[in-house]
Amino acid sequence: MTSRSTTIINGQYLLLMEGEVGGGCEREKSAISYLGLHDRWKSGSLVVDIRRYAQVGMGKVVIISIWLLLRILRPPDAHSQRAMVMRNVHVFSINILTMVGKKEWKVTDIPDLSGRVAIVTGGNTGLGYITVRELARNGARVYMLSRTESRALAAIEKIKTELGSELKPEIEYINFNLLSLKSAKKAAEEYMQREQRLDILVNNAGIMATPYELGPDGIEMQACNGTGHFALTVTLIPILKDTAAMPGSHVRIVNITSGGYMLANMTKPDFTSLEGLNQKTFGTWGRYGLSKLTNILLTNELQKRFTAAGINNIYCLAVHPGAVNTELSRGLLESWPFLAPLRRVGRMMTTNPDRGALTQLYAATSPEVVEKDLKATLLFPIAQVEAKASIAKDKDGKLGGDFWRLCEELMRQKA
Repeated sequence: MTSRSTTIINGQYLLLMEGEVGGGCEREKSAISYLGLHDRWKSGSLVVDIRRYAQVGMGKVVIISIWLLLRILRPPDAHSQRAMVMRNVHVFSINILTMVGKKEWKVTDIPDLSGRVAIVTGGNTGLGYITVRELARNGARVYMLSRTESRALAAIEKIKTELGSELKPEIEYINFNLLSLKSAKKAAEEYMQREQRLDILVNNAGIMATPYELGPDGIEMQACNGTGHFALTVTLIPILKDTAAMPGSHVRIVNITSGGYMLANMTKPDFTSLEGLNQKTFGTWGRYGLSKLTNILLTNELQKRFTAAGINNIYCLAVHPGAVNTELSRGLLESWPFLAPLRRVGRMMTTNPDRGALTQLYAATSPEVVEKDLKATLLFPIAQVEAKASIAKDKDGKLGGDFWRLCEELMRQKA
């Protein structure tokens, strides 16, 4: 039997697992490594240093999260019910572990954004709502792109009320449906008819853990996390380049991903065809991981193309916000209704949108992005550079190139 204990050394939390080097512990070692933590084996013991994730009140949650993961991570086969639960806890553990960071960048660190113009997709709720509000608070004119006009307009009025009439926030609405390539392209074209510049693009809208279903373009709904934002972003490239050419300009493209992108390691990504993109065999979490991987691949490819064109002041970043209590989790209940009684527990184990939005606000506004030359960079909470897993590094560019070409073809056919 494997014994486990937790030890606190100088206020720093360590998880110690001792005994049984083979069998379960080998799987546990793989799991921890898979989560991207720094692990080492000494005399048959696995020591996981999670100091950089610790903060007051969170250490026990982090340790419990890892413990839950390790206890469940023994699925008899890849398609079993236990394997499904393991993936669920796996993603949850990734999020919990990255919900806190060693640097406390604050919303008050946002610089003056007067004269700058921004787009935020999915801005009527959750992280997008906070992002719109804080960009507007600091002087940017912000376009909220979302699907339902009534909800968007209500959110805009709420933000204006929160900020107060003395600030006179400038917030506009454009219709945008993440599931429709035509809608995404049209939204970009409408924006370019109304504005002469675009300084900040935050691709925030998303779908998570929904049952398998094809959208109006015949694209699996979670895959639209990548294809919808591709259509919007690529159509906006002319105005992004024009803005970058303006004196004193620095442009930001922020793609919201998830630590769950690592679940794509359990799949066989195929972005060479729509059939490959729509593969059903990987399960809900596998498809989600693939969609979040495409957000990072898009970030990589955009940066590569801007650099090749000699444009050095467009900064493309991918951001994992952490485990945040937002409407995005509604897909979980659609896939697994039996989880409904655990919603209260989930709320206790997640952070609020105000805190969750900090990393994407950092990516969109902080001068440090330019100072540190954070291009094609992955950020974890809060405002921390995170090394990409090999699947996201995509060193040979094959996955990113395949995804780009597939999206271009889908746009020719459907947009």
